[in-house]
Amino acid sequence: MIGYALIASVAVFAGIFALRRGPANVGITRTYATGLTQRATVLLDDGTRVVLAPQTQLGLMNFGARSRTVTLDGEAYFVVTRAAGVPFIVRSGATTTRVLGTSFLVRSYGRQVRVAVEHGKVGITAPTTHGAVTTLAAGDIADVIDSTVRVGSTSDLSPEIGWVDGNIVFRNTPVSDVLATLGRWYGYQFRYSDASILQQGVNVRLSTQSSADALSTLAQVLDVTLKASGDTITLAPRVASRRKSVKPTYEIFPHREVGR
Repeated sequence: MIGYALIASVAVFAGIFALRRGPANVGITRTYATGLTQRATVLLDDGTRVVLAPQTQLGLMNFGARSRTVTLDGEAYFVVTRAAGVPFIVRSGATTTRVLGTSFLVRSYGRQVRVAVEHGKVGITAPTTHGAVTTLAAGDIADVIDSTVRVGSTSDLSPEIGWVDGNIVFRNTPVSDVLATLGRWYGYQFRYSDASILQQGVNVRLSTQSSADALSTLAQVLDVTLKASGDTITLAPRVASRRKSVKPTYEIFPHREVGR
């Protein structure tokens, strides 16, 4: 699915990729991290490929021939190379995802962990479930909050993994979640002048390549105006009397363009 060229063991696309070595946490021997607006691809020693979304930290725990355990804080897409008898384990807070060879996504921002499986099967263990394993197959999506695991299924994983190929896809997504996601991708802080803006679900596909295009599209979908001041963008409802008579204009000053 991913056609990005890899240079040595680390390929950087659309931003600066931060690599830090050393035991920042107990058991962590190497850490890869991205900041706001940054993405990166990591090729691990076993051939596993990991694509990191913005504001993500991946830690390797004595990673080698006998142990393939990583920690994740943020969001990453994994294409795991099969290794007989050595499962690949992702620890996100107290949630553990275990696989042998497959492609899947793990998102861990705050209390909730989401696991979406593209190919193969994975097993997840939630906190306080006494080791009980929930098995997910291709198309399954699990949300873990504390000890609760909710599993659904879909034929369209683009809202979960579309960003790997350059598209951020939202399907009936709360506006607050949309703004949080765009803040990570484009480096903006969002404010709104009217809480009614948040009372709708968003269905839209945005490109990761241009923040200006993405924000212009979002303004049309939400029927709002955007006003920027530095890194802060304020959303305001359009004046009703002007919605039909005046072609909308958008006051957008991107802080930084992805890929530049």
